[in-house]
Amino acid sequence: MQVETQILEAMKHPRCVGWGEIGLDYHYMNSPADIQQEVFRRQLKHAVRLGKPLTIHTREADDDVERILKEEVPQDHKVSIWQVIVGVLLIFW
Repeated sequence: MQVETQILEAMKHPRCVGWGEIGLDYHYMNSPADIQQEVFRRQLKHAVRLGKPLTIHTREADDDVERILKEEVPQDHKVSIWQVIVGVLLIFW
């Protein structure tokens, strides 16, 4: 949790204008999906609490990213989504 505490302190600085790139990436599965989702939820809650816009990354995890965003982020919160599809990057605003 020491790293998380340091990140939260940095995110409080007025020159920090957004939180990202965060999200889920199931392509290589370097971390299990349930752990990725737990951390993603925590990051989203912190960003919303601090009023920071979000930049979201998703790769082979679109359904989970959409579901979690709907559960954790108010509809009026600023979000941009970067989606990787077989070497193609799609950006949604």
